[in-house]
Amino acid sequence: MRSFYQNWNRADKNVNEKNKQEKLNLMLIRNAELLREKKYLPERRRAIRLRRSRLTEVGQSLDYRIKTATSREEWIEAFSLAHDRYVELGYMDPDPSTMRLKIQNILPSTRVFTARYEGRAVATATLIIDSPLGLPSDAIYKKELDMLRNKGRLVSEGSSLVTAKEFKCSNIFMLLFKVVYAYAQYLQTDDICIAVNPKHARFYEDILLFEPIGELRYFPSVKDAPAILERMDLRTAHARFADVYNMEDFDCDLYTFFFTANNGDESKWGKSYPTGGLRMSPEDIQYFFVEKTDLLVGINDDKLAYIQKCYPDYDFTRLLPPGYFSTR
Repeated sequence: MRSFYQNWNRADKNVNEKNKQEKLNLMLIRNAELLREKKYLPERRRAIRLRRSRLTEVGQSLDYRIKTATSREEWIEAFSLAHDRYVELGYMDPDPSTMRLKIQNILPSTRVFTARYEGRAVATATLIIDSPLGLPSDAIYKKELDMLRNKGRLVSEGSSLVTAKEFKCSNIFMLLFKVVYAYAQYLQTDDICIAVNPKHARFYEDILLFEPIGELRYFPSVKDAPAILERMDLRTAHARFADVYNMEDFDCDLYTFFFTANNGDESKWGKSYPTGGLRMSPEDIQYFFVEKTDLLVGINDDKLAYIQKCYPDYDFTRLLPPGYFSTR
C-alpha cells in the first residue's frame, strides 16, 4: 500500500512539475510577445501616422516646384510668407516691412527655399550655415550649440519653416525639408538644429528622427513662445533612417523618400547650389537690411567685418547710411 501511495505522489508531483513548466513556457512566450509589441509599437505608430498623413505620397508633389529664392521678388515672397504666418500664429506683431528675416539671410551660404504652386510661394524654409554671425538659436541655446562647435562639427540651423494656411494639411513640408536636408548634406555639414515648439517636438523626434539637445526655454524673438532645440546628426542620419524605416511600402519609408526616391542627378547640384554661395546684389542688401530693416545697422564691428569679407568687391560706405562708419 505504501508503495502505491509513493508512486501516486511521485506521479502527481511529475504532473504538477509538468504543469508548472508549461505555465512557465506560456509565460515566457507571452512576455516575448509583449516585448515585441513594445519594441515595434513606435514603428507601427510611425507607419500608421505616415500613411494617414500621406506625407510621402508622390502624387501630391507633382503640382509643386521646389526652388531656391534667387531674386528680390522671390526673397520678398518667402520673407512675407514667414511674416504673415508668424503674425497669424501669434509669434510676432505685424512689422512695417511685412517681412520676417534675419541678419544671417545676408550671407551667401544661407539658402532660402520655396515651394511654389501655380506660380506663387506656398511654403518656405531657410537653412543657415554656422559662421561668425552665429545661428538664430544662439539667443537661448548658445551653450548647447557651442558644445557641438567645440567638437569640430559644422552646424546648420533650419529656420522660418512655414506653410501657407491653406496648404498645411498637404505633404509640402516633407518635400521642402527633403531639399533642405539634401543641401545640408551637399555642403557636408555635420548637424541640422531646429528650435521647435514643444507641440511639434514629437513629430521631429518620432518621424524625422531628431533628438532633443536643449531643455524647454522661451524664445524672445517669437514673443516668448516655448521652444526645444532638436538636432539631427547628419553623420549618422543615413544609417538611422535605414535602420528605422526598413519597410517595403514607400508610403511609410522615409529612408527611400530622403535618400533614393526622385533625388535627381546629384551632379547638377553644383550648378544649382554652388558651394561658394548665392550673393545678393548691393541693391538687394541695401533694400533688405538698411531700408526695410535695421539689421545691418545694429550689428557689431566683428560681424560687419565678416559680412564685408563675404562681399570684398562691395563698397559698404555706399550701402550704409551716411556717417555710419564715422560714428562707430
